[in-house]
Amino acid sequence: VSVEEQLAIFLYTCVTGLSSCHVAERFQRSPDTVTKYFKAMLFFFSSDPFYS
Repeated sequence: VSVEEQLAIFLYTCVTGLSSCHVAERFQRSPDTVTKYFKAMLFFFSSDPFYS
């Protein structure tokens, strides 16, 4: 999954508030994949160098 798609998954989930199952259907990925990359982006944006 590209970084652009990871960011798109994160933003789409934040904006719509849909479940990982709905987001997974939209991006044609498994819910586990959506959850994995949502968490990765969440940790990235909340990490110390980015958010200080």
